[in-house]
Amino acid sequence: MRQFECINNKRIYTEEELQNLFKFKVVHGYDKGFENWIKEEIQNGNLRVLSDKEIVNRHIRKYNSYR
Repeated sequence: MRQFECINNKRIYTEEELQNLFKFKVVHGYDKGFENWIKEEIQNGNLRVLSDKEIVNRHIRKYNSYR
C-alpha cells in the first residue's frame, strides 16, 4: 500500500486514509476518480509519494522510539 506525505502539514497518509478523504470530496461534487485526484494533488505540489526506503526508515524510527 502506498503512503503519501502532505506537503503543507508534513502529515503522512496511507492510501486508505486518502480514500476516506476522497469520499468526502465526491460527496461535495468532485466527479473524477481517485487516481485522477491523487495525480492532480501530486502535480499541484500538495502530495508526494513516499519511497519504500522512506517507509521502512519511518517504521524503524518509530520502533526505536519505543525502546
